[in-house]
Amino acid sequence: MKVKCLVLVVFVSFNVSAQLIPFGLTGQQINSIKIIEQEYPERMAIAGTESNGIYFHALNETDSLSGHQYFNGAISALYTQQIGIGPGLMTRIFAALKPDSIYGETPVFYTDYPVQSYWAKIDSGLDKSESNEIISFAGFGYIGHEPPRPVFATAGDSIIYILKNDVWEKSWIGSEYTTLNVLYSNDSAVWAGGIVNNVVAALILIKSENDGKDWKIIYPPFGEIFSCYSIVTPPGSSDTVYTGLNGMIIKSTNGGVSWDSPLLQLQAVTFNSLVINPLNREQIFAGGKTLDNFFVLYKSKDGGITWEQIMPFYMPPSKPIKGINSMAGTIIDNEFVLFIGTDGTGAFKYIDKLTLIDNDDIINTKQFHLYQNYPNPFNPITKIRYSIPNVETRQASSVQLKVFDILGNEVATLVNEQKEPGYYEVNFDASQIASGVYIYGLTAGKFISTKKMMVLK
Repeated sequence: MKVKCLVLVVFVSFNVSAQLIPFGLTGQQINSIKIIEQEYPERMAIAGTESNGIYFHALNETDSLSGHQYFNGAISALYTQQIGIGPGLMTRIFAALKPDSIYGETPVFYTDYPVQSYWAKIDSGLDKSESNEIISFAGFGYIGHEPPRPVFATAGDSIIYILKNDVWEKSWIGSEYTTLNVLYSNDSAVWAGGIVNNVVAALILIKSENDGKDWKIIYPPFGEIFSCYSIVTPPGSSDTVYTGLNGMIIKSTNGGVSWDSPLLQLQAVTFNSLVINPLNREQIFAGGKTLDNFFVLYKSKDGGITWEQIMPFYMPPSKPIKGINSMAGTIIDNEFVLFIGTDGTGAFKYIDKLTLIDNDDIINTKQFHLYQNYPNPFNPITKIRYSIPNVETRQASSVQLKVFDILGNEVATLVNEQKEPGYYEVNFDASQIASGVYIYGLTAGKFISTKKMMVLK
């Protein structure tokens, strides 16, 4: 196998940031960290640890991760899937444990939040071996009377499993030389990434756009020593995809047909986690670890063109923060918050104070943008955000933001005035309208954009 020498791309700046702060579980290895976005009874952060099970923490509380503890064992992966409608809206939590003598080989459990009366074991159909542990999940939420959407899993080998009627079936099987490290899903597709290490090793991505019925294999042209460890797509985009490798981050803007030059190259770093700010799709966070298991976190504000390193400056040299295993982001009080699970020094969070500030560094776009409302589904209040461009000329724009029912009848006018360039947020109160699907639309000159939202009562 050929070995290629990488160099550091010289567009990385350094940033000493006091916004990276400890968030509990000090000294613990966190293998997976997720967010429950369900508003009722409260939004939660979940951490799966190497030796002490699962911890929950309400996002509206300021103290560190604590709360309930489950399994008292090693959690290899977590996943959350929103299901149901109205009062029956729930978040299903999937937890994979590392094999041991107590729970058996390849144990997978799920529970429903906020019920959480018990954890049901669902490992039927999984190949059983001591080395076979589920390391990544992906899937789709579903609401109302929609048929259940699938959940996928991989155990770090050549198989992608799909859950059907509480039984895992094989959705994709690669060659014996294939190793899959990560699964990821957006609204329209599920992705898998890893490496094929036969006579000549090759980076491999696998994509399905029909719920796992068919899979397309993609071989990005980036040499023989790379494997995929993280995947992310911007909100509302099915064509743009970022992948984190051992040594670089790469990007495709056409669903993997072609690839840009590497965005960020760091020879000794594995990028285990990529997260995009839902309020600003150009803002990307890349987390990982060095060969010596040290903390690595980079941030881009321009879709990966330039990067700055976020440094945990306050930790003394004798106690450095260890590498990043997992990250999850969400919006709290109009600020983007990144939750970080490390490989032995607990949980941290990074608060981006500039998320909604009218700032030239953020609003550097030639386009208007209408964001997906949050939360969605909702009862009775949701937030709708939009951005106005033209920071160079500071020209005001005539803006209309309206809500319509599914038949096109106008329900509410939320904005109808001149707006200066910036990010804006509007609350929509649906207490006076019936449950159902509604359309909200932003009009500004020739720009028109619409999105769906659902009221649940």
